[in-house]
Amino acid sequence: YDFLGIFYANVFFACVSFSIVMPSIWKYIEKHNGDEYFLASVLLIYSLGEFLGSLFFGYLHNYNTTKFTMLSCIFTGLLGSVLYFSADYFQDDMALWLVFGARFLQGLWTGGQQAIEQSYVSEVVEDKEKLMVLSELGIAAVSGFILGPVFGIVLSMLDIQIGPLVKIDKYTSPGYLQTILTIVMFSIIQSSFREVHPHNRPGRVNETKNEESIPPSKAGIGVCLFLCLIIFNGFAVQETITTPLVTDTAHKYSETFDWEVTASYAIFAGSGVLSIIAFGVIHFIGDKVDERKLALVGLGMGALGWICLIDYQYRQINLGLFFFGYVFISVNFPIARNVVFTMASKIIGPNRAGGYMGWMLAVGAISRMLGPFWAVQSLSISLKLCFGSTGGLFLVSMAALAIYWKQCAPHQETKKSSIQIHMSSP
Repeated sequence: YDFLGIFYANVFFACVSFSIVMPSIWKYIEKHNGDEYFLASVLLIYSLGEFLGSLFFGYLHNYNTTKFTMLSCIFTGLLGSVLYFSADYFQDDMALWLVFGARFLQGLWTGGQQAIEQSYVSEVVEDKEKLMVLSELGIAAVSGFILGPVFGIVLSMLDIQIGPLVKIDKYTSPGYLQTILTIVMFSIIQSSFREVHPHNRPGRVNETKNEESIPPSKAGIGVCLFLCLIIFNGFAVQETITTPLVTDTAHKYSETFDWEVTASYAIFAGSGVLSIIAFGVIHFIGDKVDERKLALVGLGMGALGWICLIDYQYRQINLGLFFFGYVFISVNFPIARNVVFTMASKIIGPNRAGGYMGWMLAVGAISRMLGPFWAVQSLSISLKLCFGSTGGLFLVSMAALAIYWKQCAPHQETKKSSIQIHMSSP
């Protein structure tokens, strides 16, 4: 597939753009006299942008070329990137609202780009290769998340004045880098992306014959949406509570931890490495195992991981169980997310995938919006409530998949075409 190299680069650049902002955005807001509540609103508006971008660009992709939709999406991200560094040239109130608007536009970009790429992969890539392709895209994403903060460290050392207007420092440099990356991405898509015509896409085969496709199973799609909600909620809770928990020198949450912030960085870095390993395992497994069985394994890892983190002795977490559980939590997200998206793609079958993939990602964005608030509130009450409820939701998701097992099978026309291909093979 010629387009994969371009998609890998796009995913990597987009994830670098996301992760490079996170370590410095609070100081940027604080510089312009913003408080923690404004920071929370900026984080929320980014996730809202992801939600709306997934839906808008997903449906736009159904009725326009992939190239046009992708260029429109990246251009939105370019506008957001320019707004982000431009905010520093305005007075405090205006600067804060420019940052707010910039993160909304960047959320539209990242949500939309994921929806477009998932839709195109769903329509172009053969079923037996979808899980492998999604795992490779996942490796590109995690690599971007890991290397983004590394680039951020380098950029934080910059203090460059170019003429009377352009100032590149630790606050504005992420915006300048994002601008450069979006221009590079726009140029690559414009010059190098060769789109497969809809009539030549395995996932749109019925349109070639001017036939009506049987709609995908509503129950199957509904289960996939519910699984996305749970999987992304677990990820949101993980990224929200890790640093407050392990750097809890005041022992507000437990009596176990009082580590330095560097320990939190190390835990996140280790989690990233585990994610890459998990993607590699998924790539190796490929189409050898039914996605529904793999989904159960991934969801089970999430349930086990969160249950291990519970303080079975009052306010005291067993360190061995903590690391054991954190390993399972770290590999749960890449495995379960990719498998569920592959499962949904096969349920969709020979139907336009943009809207469905848009909703999958939009539901994930809802969890990214609400999950942190629940995590903070429940953690302040007790570890058992926070970790037990998160693990319990994974158990509920496993039950839902088991109940609707047949409805989560591949689309009947996809299975029929696979049988025909097998019978015609020598």
